[in-house]
Amino acid sequence: MKNWIKQGDAYDLEIDLTLEGAPVTDSNLSLIQTAEFCLGDLRQEYKSDGTGTVTFSGGKFRFPLSQSQTFALREGPAMLDIRVKDVSGAVHGLENMIQVTIKDAISRREL
Repeated sequence: MKNWIKQGDAYDLEIDLTLEGAPVTDSNLSLIQTAEFCLGDLRQEYKSDGTGTVTFSGGKFRFPLSQSQTFALREGPAMLDIRVKDVSGAVHGLENMIQVTIKDAISRREL
């Protein structure tokens, strides 16, 4: 995963996720009902029924970021926190949050 975001960027933040010591892949993704991703004040979800804004492909979760969303992030360190609800209904928070540095942009104009 890229560990920094520049204000004004717009792309999918790619996230590798490991649960109980094993990376999430296409073969075990079906064990996840919902995954919640929180970055600063942004909150998005992956849902197994396809209704969430976060998607999964190529072995990575893809957290979409728009220019307006990244402009709203404050410069400096931000924490990405992830919780997963499995198909049994149990909810597990990841032990360690992931630090992402938000870098300032001179321009505040969306392209």
